[in-house]
Amino acid sequence: MAPKIVDKSERKQTIARGALEVFSRAGFEKATLASIAVECGVGKGTLYEYFNSKEDLFLEAVLLWMHQLETETMNRLHSKTDSTASPLSQLRTYLLTTVDVFTHDPYFKRMSIVMTHLMISHTDWLVKSEMMAKSTEAFRGMIVDLIHAAVELKELPNSALKSAEHHAINLIAGMDGIELHASISECYLDASHQYQIYVDTYLKGIRHS
Repeated sequence: MAPKIVDKSERKQTIARGALEVFSRAGFEKATLASIAVECGVGKGTLYEYFNSKEDLFLEAVLLWMHQLETETMNRLHSKTDSTASPLSQLRTYLLTTVDVFTHDPYFKRMSIVMTHLMISHTDWLVKSEMMAKSTEAFRGMIVDLIHAAVELKELPNSALKSAEHHAINLIAGMDGIELHASISECYLDASHQYQIYVDTYLKGIRHS
């Protein structure tokens, strides 16, 4: 019998998905490579064929999670966005759709807690790994592209071009803050409604800057 050919890219994603489940359930500190291996149905040694450490595996799991969220956001966006809508209107819809996808994601609340803990206990590693920059790259790129398109159509002033990347970071940071606040204050605020206020106020500020 010929040996089974293993698709390494698919196996790596399978491991990352299993790791995401374990990290979201147990947290970074309590999650072990052994428990992740059991979740993935592989031997612990197999993990080291794809990742050098638990930190590397965590980063891959977060990047996979963010990719899944971006894919879901784009699927929803395509189903409800008018192709004739202005770039600024598309930007607003994109941002509000993104926060809605995040808020209803099954891993969101648990991973918010895990990430908050890591920000306190593993700040140096998070900075060195450039996790935030890597995990939000696709989201930032979409925002920047729509800002550029809005400038071309005179919906936004030319000054927005120079600050497009900064605006993208601010809009995502606002999303993160509101979502985190909502995850621990469900009866206090509605994330989608609060972010809508934030987005409308922010975009109005760009238009008049």
